[in-house]
Amino acid sequence: MAPRRKTSLSSVKTEAYPLLNREALGSLKALWRASHVDRDGPETEIAACDFSMRLAGLVAQELPAWQEVTAQIADALIARFPRPVAERDWASFAHGLMIATAISGDGRYQEPQSVLHDGAEVKYTCEQIISLLNEQHREVEALAGLAGQLHDQLYGTTYRRSKHWVTRWGPSVDRGVVLALRMEPLDPGQALRVYERLWRNHGVDDDEGCHLDWPAELTAPFAIDDWAADAGALAFARELNDFERLVGLRRWFDARYGPTFEDGEFFYTFGIEDPGRRGVANVWAAMAHVAESGAMRRLYNEPDMDRHRQPTVTGVDYPNIAVRQAYYDAEKDALVVGTAVGVGRLGDPTVFRVTNLVDPDHEVVVDGALSDCWDPIGPGEIGIRTTIGDHTFVVR
Repeated sequence: MAPRRKTSLSSVKTEAYPLLNREALGSLKALWRASHVDRDGPETEIAACDFSMRLAGLVAQELPAWQEVTAQIADALIARFPRPVAERDWASFAHGLMIATAISGDGRYQEPQSVLHDGAEVKYTCEQIISLLNEQHREVEALAGLAGQLHDQLYGTTYRRSKHWVTRWGPSVDRGVVLALRMEPLDPGQALRVYERLWRNHGVDDDEGCHLDWPAELTAPFAIDDWAADAGALAFARELNDFERLVGLRRWFDARYGPTFEDGEFFYTFGIEDPGRRGVANVWAAMAHVAESGAMRRLYNEPDMDRHRQPTVTGVDYPNIAVRQAYYDAEKDALVVGTAVGVGRLGDPTVFRVTNLVDPDHEVVVDGALSDCWDPIGPGEIGIRTTIGDHTFVVR
């Protein structure tokens, strides 16, 4: 049999692969900073950790060949997670451990972890936590369901239940959005019913765009938009590709919520000066900027663990230089990488490495032209010399 003909790297179209836009890059920078801030605040609250973990997972899914920064974020969030005490805390903790495992490929998150059980400190593995939650309830809380679903996908277990515990969200619209976002990867039909009910009861579509209002019984005689619920609705509309509402919500966000680029970060002010009070809402909104429709469902149902053995970008001087694209095309044996200016100075020299290369005869194409700006480091590993700025690389 004749050897397979190699694809010419210069013929690889980099624009054909996933690419983070400016808002997504800024959202990643904001998440990276928030996860590394050493203080009490919303980043340490359980709900913030849950969705920050999911946002990190979505970024890792879009940049499968660059795991180091999302893995750092996941590890920082796990380290700052409040000591799990109640069962819902356990579910949230197990969910975080599973996302961290999927992002990093590191088995240490499956090792015994310290939790409180009946007031005493005990050590349970993530699987034991999931199993205990399954045994104690006929209907499992959604976060435990997400953890179980991901464990099943990664390890071939059968913890996923057909039913999941659903809370009444009462007059709080944003809790309904949280419920829909958590249920979407597990039961899309039920999540959609919650989402549509929110729009039916609280939705407004006017000249400035679409938005959700607080329940009238809480704000009468005034109508007040629920900015936190809007942020979650933006993420859900993106996940479903609910095009008309997505366009309407973005028009409302642009007009009312102060989209801001600052220090390499992107966020919405929501008219609130205290960044802490709007932290979780920005995580929800960021999910709409990072991923395409169906991404949340794929995160839990189709985790890509092959990426941990494939060619990978590492050693990036982040956040001085940002990575907007990192995808390995196995069919073409081509690693596609795109960089952008981070917080560093445009044109400053920088280096990064590529590991797990398969072909011993390495090639590097930079901005469409064959380049010799690389150095061998070891088997399957090279270093690439470049500058801070917008560049494309195709590597073999």
